[in-house]
Amino acid sequence: MSIVLPPEFEAFVSTRVASGAYASEQDVLRTAFDLLQRRDELLAHIDQGAQQLRAGQYREYGENDRQIFVADITAADPQEPVGDAQ
Repeated sequence: MSIVLPPEFEAFVSTRVASGAYASEQDVLRTAFDLLQRRDELLAHIDQGAQQLRAGQYREYGENDRQIFVADITAADPQEPVGDAQ
């Protein structure tokens, strides 16, 4: 695959390599694509959370519920809602 970057992106990549922050242009692009993938995953989690909120799949915690909250988040499967609305 061959990629043509706009001049401002080429300058950015070259500057990052010249500064020593990255060993090569490929390293800069690899990092950029990794961050893009992480961003997409985060947006998917946000969408999932919004859907769960709309469906009432959440639990409210009071000021004195810290231990319950910590137990819930450490035991929860990240793909499953924490609990039903109360």
